[in-house]
Amino acid sequence: MKWVFVINRVAGNCKYKNIASNIIKYCNNKDIDFVIHYTRCAGEATAISLKYKKEKNIIFAVGGDGTVNEVLNGIVNTKNILGVLPVGSGNDFYKTLKMYPDGMIKCDVGKINDMYFLNTICFGVDADVANNIDLMKIKGIPTSKLYVASIVHSLLKFKFKRLNFRVNDIDMSGEFTTLVVCNGRFYGNGFKISPNAKIDDGFFDTYYVDKLSKVNLIGLLVKLKNGFHENSPFVHKMLVNNIIVKTDRNVVANVDGEKYLNNVFKIKIIKKFILVYNNKSLVKELLK
Repeated sequence: MKWVFVINRVAGNCKYKNIASNIIKYCNNKDIDFVIHYTRCAGEATAISLKYKKEKNIIFAVGGDGTVNEVLNGIVNTKNILGVLPVGSGNDFYKTLKMYPDGMIKCDVGKINDMYFLNTICFGVDADVANNIDLMKIKGIPTSKLYVASIVHSLLKFKFKRLNFRVNDIDMSGEFTTLVVCNGRFYGNGFKISPNAKIDDGFFDTYYVDKLSKVNLIGLLVKLKNGFHENSPFVHKMLVNNIIVKTDRNVVANVDGEKYLNNVFKIKIIKKFILVYNNKSLVKELLK
C-alpha cells in the first residue's frame, strides 16, 4: 500500500512547496512508500486518482473541499482509501471529519446524478455565496475575508430561486431562500448548517428556508454561523436518504464548494460507501 498525495497547487495560498517538503521528510523518516502528484487544472485530481483504480492505496486530497470531491470521484468503486490534508479556504468536510476518533471511518457518500459528494449540496443564497468566492478572489479580496465579502455581494444581487422538490413522497414547489442537503455539518467556511449531522448514519440532514426579506435573511445568517437556526420558524428540517430537485431552467447549485449546473438533481445517499483515513496528528505534522 502506497500513500498517494494529490496536491492542489493553488490551495493554501500556494504553499504547496512547503507541504510537499513536509510530506517527503515525514514519509522518508517513517519508511513509507509514497508518491506526490500536482494538479494544474480542474478535474485533474480525479484523473490522477483513477490511475490507481486497480490498487489499494491511501490517496490524500491535499487542498480544499473541491480537491476532496475530485479525489472522491476518482476512488469510488475501488479499494482505495481517502485521506484529507485540509489546505483550502474552507475545508468544511474536514471540520466534521476531525470530530471523529482517529482510524478508518466507513463514510456515507452522496450521489447527485452521476457525481459523488461528501459534504453538502445547496441551492439558493448560500449557493450564490459559495459560487461567488471565485469572483471575490479575482477582485483581490484577502483569503480571510473572502466569505464575508461574498455574503455581502450575494445578498445585494440575490434573486429567489423557484424550486420543485420531492422528498418522503411529498412534492413541494415555490420560491425558497435556500435548500441544503447535508452529509457533513459545516459549509461556507465554518457555517454550522447541520449541527447534528453524521457522516456514517445513512441520512442527509436536509433544510429548506422560506422566502425571506433581506432583513430577516441577515438575522438568519447570524444564527446560522453558530448553528442556532434550527429553532427559527422560517427553517424546516428533514432527515432523508433521497431527494429529487427540479427547476424550470438550469441553475447553478454548489456541491462540495464547486459549481454544478443542471435543472434536474437526483440526490441519494449511499451508506458507508468509502473508507476515510482520519489521523489528526498526521495532519498537524504535515501542515505545520
